Amino acid sequence: MNTSSLPQSQIVEETASIWGTSLHPAGCPACGRVYLVESARIGQNCPICAREKLQAQQALLRPEAPELLASFRYP
Repeated sequence: MNTSSLPQSQIVEETASIWGTSLHPAGCPACGRVYLVESARIGQNCPICAREKLQAQQALLRPEAPELLASFRYP
């Protein structure tokens, strides 16, 4: 497989939407889990530990949508 033509990961700022959707990177300072959430979810309790509120943060992501990267086959 030739990987030279694959795009590199890039830093996505807290306020940027991802893959043309309304999702933004956020994380929980208590448990360390990270999420892609709608902007209304930032500041709400972490859905896993519920100990802290989700905070906007930067994320290192590939620019293309995941379904364009993962191969699949129909049975």
